[in-house]
Amino acid sequence: MDFEEDNKKRSFKRKVQKLLQKRLFQDFIDRRYILLFDTLVGTFCALLVGLCHARIAPMPFINKNYFTIILGVAFISTLLTSYLFRTYKQAFRFSSLDISTRTFWYIVCNTLSVGILSTTILLLVNVEVNLKVLLLHSLLFFLLFFIVFFFMTVLSRACFIILARWGTAGDPTTTKVTTFVVIYGTNEESVSLANLLERNRNYHVVGFCSKRKHESTFTIAGKPILYVSSRKDIAILIKRHGVRAFIFSNKDDLFAERNGLVEDCLALGVSAMLAPEIEKTTPTLLAEQGVRHINIEDLLLRDEIKLDMTPVKQLYAGKTILVTGAAGSIGSEIARQVARLDIKHLVLFDNAETPLHNIRLELQKKFPNLQFSPIVGDVRSKERVDMVFRRFHPHIVLHAAAYKHVPLMEENPCEAILVNCMGTQNIADHCLKYGVEKMVMISTDKAVNPTNVMGATKRSAEMYVQALGHAIEEGKIEGKTIFLTTRFGNVLGSQGSVFHLFREQIANGGPITVTHPDITRYFMSIREACHLVLQASALGDTTKIFVFEMGKPHKIVDLARNMIHLARLIPDVQIKIEYTGLRPGEKIYEEVLDSNEHTVPTKLPKIRMAMVRPNDFDAIAAQFEELKKRSRDVDIIGSVAAIKELVPEYRSNNSEFEILDKPRPDKEEK
Repeated sequence: MDFEEDNKKRSFKRKVQKLLQKRLFQDFIDRRYILLFDTLVGTFCALLVGLCHARIAPMPFINKNYFTIILGVAFISTLLTSYLFRTYKQAFRFSSLDISTRTFWYIVCNTLSVGILSTTILLLVNVEVNLKVLLLHSLLFFLLFFIVFFFMTVLSRACFIILARWGTAGDPTTTKVTTFVVIYGTNEESVSLANLLERNRNYHVVGFCSKRKHESTFTIAGKPILYVSSRKDIAILIKRHGVRAFIFSNKDDLFAERNGLVEDCLALGVSAMLAPEIEKTTPTLLAEQGVRHINIEDLLLRDEIKLDMTPVKQLYAGKTILVTGAAGSIGSEIARQVARLDIKHLVLFDNAETPLHNIRLELQKKFPNLQFSPIVGDVRSKERVDMVFRRFHPHIVLHAAAYKHVPLMEENPCEAILVNCMGTQNIADHCLKYGVEKMVMISTDKAVNPTNVMGATKRSAEMYVQALGHAIEEGKIEGKTIFLTTRFGNVLGSQGSVFHLFREQIANGGPITVTHPDITRYFMSIREACHLVLQASALGDTTKIFVFEMGKPHKIVDLARNMIHLARLIPDVQIKIEYTGLRPGEKIYEEVLDSNEHTVPTKLPKIRMAMVRPNDFDAIAAQFEELKKRSRDVDIIGSVAAIKELVPEYRSNNSEFEILDKPRPDKEEK
């Protein structure tokens, strides 16, 4: 019997909810009902206060006409003030129980309106009434009406909120929990975002965030401006308003607050979110895409300077471009950017079959009119490289092919030498042979004072192309090719990036493995790095090494903690961080310049030119031949020893090859 009664109760509840959804809550509570209800509440309050007034202080003028006047005035005044302040447009399903500034001023203005109008009319109707007596009674009425009307308005709002949430409990459109959010900023973008979010069932905008204290007394679009200057202020918003997220309307604001508000939010378990571009967003698009939680890339990326692409377009227009390593992270993005430059032909060269096929399909889809040729081949093969140059005669070569994983190359030094050194030599020699206008080699900051095989091979490749370029300019070798080198740090989202590993470790419940608590790295987006490569190619008219401005380095352990916070988890509690020790060849700090080098500015703000020590081409070429022989013979120790002779600043770190390092002169003296 109890079971049947429970079923009947649940069935009745569902029927009532469906009725409410059908009649009242089709989207929000029908605003006409709210307007009518508010008007009736104001009229009822006037009647109640009038009766109390007649009981407390009876007077001759308190008669039927008195009640007719105050009820009529209250009805009209409440209707007009409610319409004026737009209180009937409140979305109760997403509202808190707090009285908003707009509602408070609605109560005050309606009270003043009812009091002043009723007093004036009573004075006109009852001419014989003493003015002082009438004013005293009007003041009493005013105070009573304000108290009662305030209480009844708060009560009615609370009832609507409870009724709205209960009535929509079974609505499939409300399956997602409404999130109370604060929008960062008080500009037009922020207001536009608030207006869009008000139409979204999943978010309720509590107010706007500002760091200017004087703005906290104002409202925008009916929402208060909230002063937030510290972590304590955020904690108050969490407790008082149930705020669960701060939403940024643009990336510039997000980046500016990455070490301030965003960091505080993450520490308190509050989400930091980013909205789509407001200018391109519609309510429908916002409903489909929504605002997204920020990721670690958002915190690391810097403001990209808008550079003039005209010189790049002029350089590349109508030419054949060869990209080596075109299937890799850097090479594929370079291919995408080059495809937009009105070139004649794009040649994609890589030995990775499947990734090359994937970039081929992508280019076919995005650039249907682009003439391009994907070529499977190895930069180590002279015959294959010669075929490509002979067939396509490229004007510009962008050399991105390389082995780059430090620990793996430490275990396979001969392969690293053959690809990074001999492969680069092979490409450079064919550029010279076929009269290529420019060759741009993509290097790394690990080439500076290298502590591992990978970095040493990249520095060796730099030395070869630089020496070849200078030999051409000095007339020692006949040719016209300009050899340029670009140097930058870690690239976000590249293959083998530490962030892919961290995301996987977080998804698996941890722990996150960090090699050393002090290890730091520079980071740059793939798009920005490749953009600067193309810019650098247009800058150089002689052999040069260009160094990209990388900003400030980031501690890897801090990035790990931020990624845990971004996953809405607690570092060292829900996800542990473990230190595994430096890997073979790994540096704690990265550099972009050798101690014997310095840079001079270029006309582009993020690109500087490194002034490196010159090298004799004949000597470098001879050392390369020895290096090639030992590597092909798989003479591991001999190969690493040879590259240490070629790159004197190469000193192994945490590696088996430390035994090959010669004592430093300064240590010998000591």
